[in-house]
Amino acid sequence: GFPSTIKQAKTLDHVLEERGLTLEAVLEIRVDEKALLERIEGRAHSAKARGEPIRADYNSETLHKRIDAYRLETEPLTDYYHAKGMLKTVDGLKPINVVFDQLVKAIGA
Repeated sequence: GFPSTIKQAKTLDHVLEERGLTLEAVLEIRVDEKALLERIEGRAHSAKARGEPIRADYNSETLHKRIDAYRLETEPLTDYYHAKGMLKTVDGLKPINVVFDQLVKAIGA
């Protein structure tokens, strides 16, 4: 998603302000790292069972690299937007219809 760093968020704030626009909410879909790994491993297993090629990023090493990058660059955005009262967090491990309903509720649609 965008922004994915504090620098990008501040730039976005500036651009929106210049145009007389405001950001009303920031959505965070939170998921457990163990569940992410299980999903990736499940996708790889399913692809293999169907005789399809397994994507290069369907492995724990790549996932751990992405999580490390998230923690370093993106996770600080939760505090940034929480401090502005804009952060809306949804449990991404719920069934898709529940996640959808929570997202719709979070944006007030």
